Amino acid sequence: MINVDKNLKGKQIKVDIGVTTLKVSVLGEVVMEGDLYEKINSDESIWTLESYDGKKVVDINIVKWPKIMHWWDCIIQGHPKIDT
Repeated sequence: MINVDKNLKGKQIKVDIGVTTLKVSVLGEVVMEGDLYEKINSDESIWTLESYDGKKVVDINIVKWPKIMHWWDCIIQGHPKIDT
């Protein structure tokens, strides 16, 4: 999830989910970009703009490539390791 201004509209956010890449822009400014840890099913992956506890967040649901059912060390290569 990426925190955004509570007044933002979905059309002000652009999320490009590729098979091996992810890029998120808010008001034309890139807030996240990089190569994914592994290949994903980009056709089944989606993003939504949600409200949680009075805040707005961009929620990205990534669907792993079929038959890749192990824990990833991170989402974007080079980001800190996830404590699983």
